[in-house]
Amino acid sequence: MRLSARVVLCVLVMSLAAVSGCRKPMTPAIDRNEAPETWITAAPLDTLTIKDQFGRPIENPSPTEIPVRFHLYWAGSDKDGAVAGFYYAVVETTAVPVDGFFAPLPGPKPGQYSFTTKTDTTFVFTVSEMFADRKHAFYIYSVDNQGKPDPTPARFIFTALDKFPPRPVFDLARATGEIVSLTSAGDPISELRSFDITDTLTPGSAGASKDTVPAYSQLDFRWHAEITQPGAFVKGYRFKLDSLNFREADSSTHAVSYGTGLPGSPPVSPGLKVFILQALDQAGGAGTATRRFVMNFVPDTWWAGPDPADFPVSTDGEYGSRSVDVTSWPGQTNPVFSTNPPLPAGSTFGPDSFDYRPSRRLPPNRDFGRRGTFYEIYKNRLYARSEGDTVHHNSFVVLWNGGYDKDSRYVPRVDSTDQHLRGPDGNLITGAVIEAAGRVGSPIGFRSLISTRLTPAGFKSVPAQTSVYPVYEPASVFRAPRMGGYWRMRGAGRAFALARAEDSDGGLDNAVKDQVKLVELLESGGGTPTERGPLRNKVLVFYVDKAPALVRTGLPAFLPYEGQSITTSQWNFLLRGMDLDPYDSSDQSLGGGGPSARTILRYKVTLYGQSLVGRDTSWTYLEPTGLPYIQTLGGDKPLTFIPGGTMEKNPFASGPIRVSIEICDCTDCETTPGQGRCVGGIDPQTGQVPDRPGFTSQNVITVNYTRPASEPGLGTTSSTVGRPGPDASGRRD
Repeated sequence: MRLSARVVLCVLVMSLAAVSGCRKPMTPAIDRNEAPETWITAAPLDTLTIKDQFGRPIENPSPTEIPVRFHLYWAGSDKDGAVAGFYYAVVETTAVPVDGFFAPLPGPKPGQYSFTTKTDTTFVFTVSEMFADRKHAFYIYSVDNQGKPDPTPARFIFTALDKFPPRPVFDLARATGEIVSLTSAGDPISELRSFDITDTLTPGSAGASKDTVPAYSQLDFRWHAEITQPGAFVKGYRFKLDSLNFREADSSTHAVSYGTGLPGSPPVSPGLKVFILQALDQAGGAGTATRRFVMNFVPDTWWAGPDPADFPVSTDGEYGSRSVDVTSWPGQTNPVFSTNPPLPAGSTFGPDSFDYRPSRRLPPNRDFGRRGTFYEIYKNRLYARSEGDTVHHNSFVVLWNGGYDKDSRYVPRVDSTDQHLRGPDGNLITGAVIEAAGRVGSPIGFRSLISTRLTPAGFKSVPAQTSVYPVYEPASVFRAPRMGGYWRMRGAGRAFALARAEDSDGGLDNAVKDQVKLVELLESGGGTPTERGPLRNKVLVFYVDKAPALVRTGLPAFLPYEGQSITTSQWNFLLRGMDLDPYDSSDQSLGGGGPSARTILRYKVTLYGQSLVGRDTSWTYLEPTGLPYIQTLGGDKPLTFIPGGTMEKNPFASGPIRVSIEICDCTDCETTPGQGRCVGGIDPQTGQVPDRPGFTSQNVITVNYTRPASEPGLGTTSSTVGRPGPDASGRRD
């Protein structure tokens, strides 16, 4: 049946009214459970709640320092329920810095939190074996019985400091190796010896190690650790020697050995060594102990040059010199050293020394306390020189040394294919040297250095030290086919020679650091007994450049002569000099071992007498250039002048006049140090002949001067210009 629209509308209205009358009112969605609160107690302040004077939280409070083992307490409360437990997390910075900086503290990740119902516990915070302190943060928040967390966790930022890590203690640190001693004849005696190692690497322990052990020794270390705070324990050990990384070991390991010869224990290379031992605790902190030592005894060095008493008097007529004339020097085609007459018996000079280890090259008469001797090569002679002698300018000096080494093998740098080791018959002339002889108590070679105080001002010349010699290896850039230290002496002055023995492991005798400084210290009265004795004997001092001299004998006669009477206004001189070792530094073609083609001599003439008013006065002759130096190329030098330049300026009255003549073997010694040397008579500062090098009374000639009344017509010329010197009061006449 179809209902009308009016009926349908009435039914709908009645239905809605019925539904509306049966529904309950809606309840509001409000969480009435309050969150709990959390705070840290019995510990430094919660760094989230630290506030400034205005009540504002301090964002970056300074961290508190606490021990790595620390008992923390915390608490929580809930107004409308109960605290069911706590979630806590510990975060920390990196153990080591990166680019010098530690990373900032990170925030805790959800997975780092742990749950506990306790309100306290003892934490052991981690540090590292390299750094005893490490920055940490402790976070904790409470949860109530309905599972609601504290939205503002308590936080404590601090630095954990491991003040008392376990202390490693060495029970044994010892090296056992082979030591060689020498008999009086230089023969080796070997024995096995042990050396305890006690030196440590600590702040303030810079410098040479106090302990030295034989090369390639067996090293044995044993240890234990001592606990330094209650509750700590040793978790393990770390140690290293000659490596970048530590070896890890558990707490049951208490010993290690090196260089035993067993598989996995190769020999330890020579050099400065530091064995580092660390004992680790449960916090990761480490106590450290060290043993520092040098593996390889450095060799000793002595002078093993000639005994001059064994050499004949030199045929060059030089006073006190002893030498042999050489008819054939070693060369590319004839390496065998040949002299005529031969070298004295027992000499170890020349390639035949391959038959002698350096330990068997002994000083003359085996006197290790005497000052050194050496060889000089000049022209066709081999001279035997001693400390204090003077060698020729531009000569070769040969330093000849012996030495002793306690522990290294004798393995000289010799290759039998080197052409210098073959005699005319093609056979090797090296003896047993090219064979590895084991530990025989000998270095394998030497380095040398000659420093010079150059004339005239004593400028110090320090060339580079040589590489080790001998090195008979054809392919080596350091090839040095010589048994001695060869030095060309180009600089005139006082020379200080030093040789240093070297062993096959690179050990070098560095007992004397600066030979010039050492000698001058001792000459000034300073120095220790060791410096005055053994160390001074390692330095050899001599002079370079034979002094030029006036030749006052022979014909034509040298003028002026002693006691000569001069009565004229014009003085006539004839100067003659000699130089045993002329050296022209400008001659670039000149090699070593002989004189230059030109003989350079230079004179300076100064007169000392009484002035017209009776005062001491002096006058120096000047060349036309205005300089007081009279240059010659050898030969006689005539000289004519009037003192003062003219009689009107002549400062001298009648009476004795001392003529001081300085002679030099160089052109400009003052501006070019080491070019030559000068020998004068009277010191212009004192007016006397001083008793020191560079002056001699042989260069002072006294003449009797009678001043002429007048000689008209004599004027001033460029060759007769002079300057008056000061009198005794400093005044010039």
